[in-house]
Amino acid sequence: METQRASVSLGRWSLWLLLLGLVLPSSSAQALSFREAVLRAVDQLNERSSEANLYRLLELDPPPSDDEDLGTSKPVSFTVKETVCPRTTQQSSEQCDFKENGLVKQCVGTVTLDPSNDQFDLNCNEDEDPDTPKRVSFRVKETVCSRTTQQPPEQCDFKENGLLKRCEGTVTLDQVRGNFDITCNNVEDHSARKPVSFRVKETVCPRTSLQPPEQCDFRENGLVKQCVGTVTLYQSRGDSDITCNDIQSVGIFGRLRDKIRRGGQKILDKVKRIGQRIRYFFPG
Repeated sequence: METQRASVSLGRWSLWLLLLGLVLPSSSAQALSFREAVLRAVDQLNERSSEANLYRLLELDPPPSDDEDLGTSKPVSFTVKETVCPRTTQQSSEQCDFKENGLVKQCVGTVTLDPSNDQFDLNCNEDEDPDTPKRVSFRVKETVCSRTTQQPPEQCDFKENGLLKRCEGTVTLDQVRGNFDITCNNVEDHSARKPVSFRVKETVCPRTSLQPPEQCDFRENGLVKQCVGTVTLYQSRGDSDITCNDIQSVGIFGRLRDKIRRGGQKILDKVKRIGQRIRYFFPG
């Protein structure tokens, strides 16, 4: 009987020790390191970001004093830098190369070491270090000044219908070195006048018709006009400066007029020769 009781008691103690061994060691084994907690926060920052590329941990300030309490928020301060990997990639940011002159951000806040708690409180802003690249976006327009001029571009007037470009990239605030990585592409300036040259032909539709001219048939032997001038791409204003002249009338009637003139001159020359012969046969 005593042997049975001892066996039952031993079984209970074994069960408690087993449960204690499963709970306590697992908690300490699953606890994230300070760096792992920060890397997890960086991954979540990338997931919530709307920027084109992923950011990767660049530098991590030393952790605070040892505190193994998983539920306690740990203050952090670190920097991340833009990589060459697009945000839509499935690749880990730690496997991505840093982008040359990529944007750098300073992040401060708190994280936890508890793997089951993915909440964090971080605020990331562009690094104010003059050597740190800053993202920019701007537009430039062609001026009347030649590239070889010594005049600052800010003192040059914009060229009428000059080329317009949109530029994006990064610059630094260092006045001495002035590093930058800028890409500029042509954009369509809707306000600029575009030269045009086209022909139109008379249709069978009356001017009072509500039908679009593109749906009207051309009139047989209809008048044709040559139009030249400028237009803008604004749909609302429809600003244009167009001059149209009849080309069919100039072609047909102009040739007819020239023939009449040449024919009249020939007739006049014949009359003069006949007159001279008459005077020859009937002198004085």
